[in-house]
Amino acid sequence: MQSFEENLKKSLDNKAASLDAATLSRLHRARVKALETSPPWWKQPAVYAPVLDSAAAVAGYLLLSTYYLDSNLIQTTVSSDPVEAMEIISLDIDLELVEDLDFYDWLAQQE
Repeated sequence: MQSFEENLKKSLDNKAASLDAATLSRLHRARVKALETSPPWWKQPAVYAPVLDSAAAVAGYLLLSTYYLDSNLIQTTVSSDPVEAMEIISLDIDLELVEDLDFYDWLAQQE
């Protein structure tokens, strides 16, 4: 039993064989012309490769630098002393005072 593709190919070949010479000549010229012309530069995928690579590099840099900055901010704002952190959490004070804790620590040392 023949496959669908083989039947289709035979049918198309039979149709092409029954075409007159003028139609076959026009089809041949159209095929040659289509193969001769190259697509414009903006339709070629090789043009977009450097642009896409650069965009990916910039996006990666921005993502990594944002993550790095955020992690540094978190590490510098959170106290490394767990006892001090628990004392701050347990106190019932205004949070604006906690933000300037370094200043108050310095002030206490000056006295």
